[in-house]
Amino acid sequence: MILAHRSVGNAPIHPAPEPSEKASTDPMARYAETCRAFRTARNSMEAFQHFAETSDYPALMLALRTAAVKLAVRPHDKAAASLIARAALALDIPEPDLLALTRVSADMIASGAWRPRSVNLDLSTIDASAKVEEAGFQADLNRWSHQLFPKTGCTTVPGLDTVYRAFGQGVHELGTAGQLIAPGLEVLAARVRGWSDALAADTQKLLRALRAGLKPSHLSQRDVAKLPPETQKQVLATAAWLSGFASDADKLVDVFRNANEHAASAQSPSGLFEKAKEHLSSGFFGLSKFLESAASVVRSGTDEKNWDTFSIHYLLLAMGLRSFGHPALGGAGTGLGVTFMFPTLEQFRREGRAQLRLVPNAWLIEGAPGGISLTSRGSEIRQRLMWVSAQVAEYEHHVTGGIPNMISMDFGEDYSYGPLIAFYSLIPIHNGGFLEFKVGGETRIFHPAFGPISLPTHHAAEWVTMVYDRLQQKAHRKQESRAKKSTQPAQKQLTQKQPTQKQLTQKQPAQEPKGLDAAAPDRAKATAPVAWPPGQDWRLAQKKIARSGHALETIERRKAEIAARSARTEPDAPGQLSSTERQEFERYLSEAPIKIRARERAIYRLADRARAGDQPGIIEARRALRALEKEVLAFEFADVRIAERLRALGRDP
Repeated sequence: MILAHRSVGNAPIHPAPEPSEKASTDPMARYAETCRAFRTARNSMEAFQHFAETSDYPALMLALRTAAVKLAVRPHDKAAASLIARAALALDIPEPDLLALTRVSADMIASGAWRPRSVNLDLSTIDASAKVEEAGFQADLNRWSHQLFPKTGCTTVPGLDTVYRAFGQGVHELGTAGQLIAPGLEVLAARVRGWSDALAADTQKLLRALRAGLKPSHLSQRDVAKLPPETQKQVLATAAWLSGFASDADKLVDVFRNANEHAASAQSPSGLFEKAKEHLSSGFFGLSKFLESAASVVRSGTDEKNWDTFSIHYLLLAMGLRSFGHPALGGAGTGLGVTFMFPTLEQFRREGRAQLRLVPNAWLIEGAPGGISLTSRGSEIRQRLMWVSAQVAEYEHHVTGGIPNMISMDFGEDYSYGPLIAFYSLIPIHNGGFLEFKVGGETRIFHPAFGPISLPTHHAAEWVTMVYDRLQQKAHRKQESRAKKSTQPAQKQLTQKQPTQKQLTQKQPAQEPKGLDAAAPDRAKATAPVAWPPGQDWRLAQKKIARSGHALETIERRKAEIAARSARTEPDAPGQLSSTERQEFERYLSEAPIKIRARERAIYRLADRARAGDQPGIIEARRALRALEKEVLAFEFADVRIAERLRALGRDP
């Protein structure tokens, strides 16, 4: 079941064919009409929604997602790079927009809900693929924002077109310089990596390659170690397939799950000399990774294609502040401002002119505990813990480090413009006694090179929305408690006549699914509540349950494809899965849905408790949501290999 260029320890080598792009119809030829329809539909929201629902657009994007996953691990994969480049040209969008598909959930792509970043800019709106689910409090703030402020306006600045023409020429020269510097750094990194490999134990080499292979799965080694054994085998086999080598899958699981990697290796270093070799190898490896990262930064920072999506936003802000306690807390106050949103180079080339967008801002409150602001794009809420805060807006999310209302730095993602890094500072201009007045601003820089920070900050933003929603619910419960005191006897009599929600749910016990060998069981008959309880926890849960539902549907489809192929030809026949592969895939596809449903039921039980009045803690709810998310992430990652293997045999995924 395993690919191999070399063995690890005494594990056997099992060569397996690499998937071939030539084994099936060229995707760009197959979806040529879809690409033409895409270019026509991208100018209208209604037209694009109709196009996404009625065309092969989702299938095209799923195929491109596989290519993007390959490139995330193998940057020099010529077939995958060619497919991304030809697709970007056919769709008339920048290549970085398609490379971002590795961060998008498969269900969003399959439903047609995802749109490339450049299309979101054309439509002046965002899609739901990256957006954090709105809490009730934030939804109210968003409505107020759109009522108070007019829509984002555009203005033409004299001379800006000339600046952008010069900028385009400068980017071209920068790309030429990057092509000279980056290869030298990569050669040096490869040489240092060779020194490291010459001293490394086999287990070290194995884990290094697996770390690289796991990169597009968004799962850490610790996450993989907590997955069921069959899931681990598929995830590790997929990582091995992407990274270029592997050994026996059971051997990989043993090594990967062991906290002490050397205890699982038959060739663990022993003795002072071996320990010295190990540490020296680790040092060389760290240096090689630094050089590789430097080369990657140079390439991404000088690549003309990446600079097509580069943009700068500048917030000009005036604040009135009142200091409380230590100056390092930054005080608290309110302010007004305006954001100047400069266009991307791609927008300038497409529209033939550089238009500046103006966004008014009202900072209702900003201080050490957090803040709330309103803009014409929507609202933003911030939760702060000393000098670290996490923010979520209708249009973006980010994490901030620094002193509030003085100086800070942001990392996150704007759902239209992409990954961002921002620098914020205010300077005092007048001390009026009770209030101190400051002016300054924030410079936000958008570039694809910041993509790796998107998902971590997304998780932080989810946490913020959950905390704020719980605080709002707590305030509402206090108000209701005070209101019920005057009518308590009547309320008590009413509750005695009606069964509690807990009693209702106990009448329908959960049923453990027996597997998917026959028809898929009806998921609605499990302990899923009739209606989700109110709260941000459960809005997020619905989104993650929808993603797991798509994973379960995909599992059924993969099983049907394998069964149909097996019915036509014998195992190990030309153009057929080997008997080992077939057993491996069938076993995994039978066990994966059981684990996913178990995670779903854990969330349903928490929701039942919440509806019965026993609200789970935020940490407990968050753990349940993350557990389901990790199971689904693991399947989506493993499915890249399964689907590609079937496609290589002549059947579309």
